[in-house]
Amino acid sequence: AEGWDGQTWRPASAWLSPVVGLVDDPAHQHQGPLRLNLGEGHLAAYGAPGTGKTTFVQTLITSLALTYSPREVSLYLLDFGGRLLTMFKPLPHVGGVVLADEDEKLDRLLGYLLREMKSRKNLFAEAGVGTLTAYRSATGESLPAIVVILDNYSGFDKKFPNPEDLAPWVQIFREGGNLGIHIVITANRPSAVKHKISSNITMSVALELTDPGEYSMVVGRTGGMVLVPLPGRGL
Repeated sequence: AEGWDGQTWRPASAWLSPVVGLVDDPAHQHQGPLRLNLGEGHLAAYGAPGTGKTTFVQTLITSLALTYSPREVSLYLLDFGGRLLTMFKPLPHVGGVVLADEDEKLDRLLGYLLREMKSRKNLFAEAGVGTLTAYRSATGESLPAIVVILDNYSGFDKKFPNPEDLAPWVQIFREGGNLGIHIVITANRPSAVKHKISSNITMSVALELTDPGEYSMVVGRTGGMVLVPLPGRGL
């Protein structure tokens, strides 16, 4: 009895841990909901075209919205793919949806995130804490987590041909996690994401990849597990 009950949101037992699918653990003969702890940092979902990346983030958004109230989680959606994230505009959690051709909206969102980071640094310093979870616990204030969903990193990356133009976003990836600003990206392969970005991503999911050798780059040792070529299957 947690999350949205049809009228309001009841407190969730776990902080910022959306369900994104079903986990199969053969070694322990266990199947159950797969939760990802976004409170730990940023997340990347890699997969070849048509393997379920957009469905993955749609599931994540839906789980966040059903589990946490708008006072707990704010969502900003960067849809640089097939515009399938626009369906979430009516959610009270969604502060905005930015499409690939909306440069001004992207700039406004960047400015907002940078201001919010500065504000949170001051708030956390005054409270003597280093993370959003600690701040909420120490002060009792319901400062929301901010989750930015970026679908199709390659389309986003094309906006920044000069490295210095990408620098403010790199700062958000580097410092945002502890401040409760978390970014989720999708990309066709791990090598498509600039190192300055990928080095600050703490969690990764691998859907079906074109190059089997890239699975270990995404999730580490796979123990010999091989993906069945079915959209939505991943490691």
